[in-house]
Amino acid sequence: MDSIDRGVPVITLEGVINCSDACIISGYDNDGKVLLGYNPFMNVEDDHNEAPDDTGYFRKTDWREGYNAEWNKVRILIIGDKCEKPDDKIILNETLKLVQRLIREESLWPGQYNGLAAHRAFANALLTYEWSDNFEPYLNTMCNYKQYLDRQYAVKFLRDNGRDDLAIIYNKIAELAAQMGKMIPQDFTAFDKYNDKSSLKPYSDILLEICTLEEKVLSLVSSNVTDEICHIKGV
Repeated sequence: MDSIDRGVPVITLEGVINCSDACIISGYDNDGKVLLGYNPFMNVEDDHNEAPDDTGYFRKTDWREGYNAEWNKVRILIIGDKCEKPDDKIILNETLKLVQRLIREESLWPGQYNGLAAHRAFANALLTYEWSDNFEPYLNTMCNYKQYLDRQYAVKFLRDNGRDDLAIIYNKIAELAAQMGKMIPQDFTAFDKYNDKSSLKPYSDILLEICTLEEKVLSLVSSNVTDEICHIKGV
């Protein structure tokens, strides 16, 4: 409420509109018991059937009750006061430390694979899991594909910060992700592929190829971070 009163919207990462993780909360009512905001899925009645506000924003009444109260699933991002931009070297070093963690750790949340383990689990699932309806695996493929597609944005950042070695690898990953999008388009026109495991093998092979490339990234980043620590300590 204080943030919104300052004119700064709040981002909820989980726990308001269940169909999608992120919501932009720009207002509130009834002392914060009602949230007003925007989410791409706010008009999906199965998830949220409360009448919208006059502004067009969704209204979410008693949003902290039920699921959120029982499991403490609300995640909120509050933007503080503006500060000076960190040095480019600090930004790069902190980013590489985060990249190292995201690739190396097998799970950041119970029941979910992460990093290299996620690539392998995804490839294995396509080739071994059984399903009665092709909609579920197709939808899961589409949702996971977005994470591969987003890797293209690493290329410019790494190149601009003098890490051409990593930029080259992520450019290759971006090319492989583009192939994935052609194999299984994001428009539900490839249902037939899920009827035959062999037709999914080329897709799974790309997942494992990306896994190998990110193993190389991990090696390069780990070496860089180690060298930086040794330099700082004067070793």
